[in-house]
Amino acid sequence: MSSELRGSIRTRASVHGSIRPAQIAGCIVPAPRITGRVYIGQAGEQYPVYDGDYTAIPRPAAQTLPTEGRRMEQDVTVEKIPVYITENPANGNTIYIGGS
Repeated sequence: MSSELRGSIRTRASVHGSIRPAQIAGCIVPAPRITGRVYIGQAGEQYPVYDGDYTAIPRPAAQTLPTEGRRMEQDVTVEKIPVYITENPANGNTIYIGGS
């Protein structure tokens, strides 16, 4: 299988060069942000699209999104953990992490 990324991505700066399995060549010029998609091989066709959730809700136990060997169509979003601060009778603050 021959996979190669070639070309340029231009914003206020640029990335030039090529990537091959055994060689990385080129130069990177600093830029504020570079975004886009990289497909390996025939436009990513050898990897099936990930069809699971793209949103993760924090939980006490570990979670795994089964994305290995899959092509992602969008970013994964991890929801924030709610934090509440209230005054208490001892003239201090009580912090609640999680829950409502």
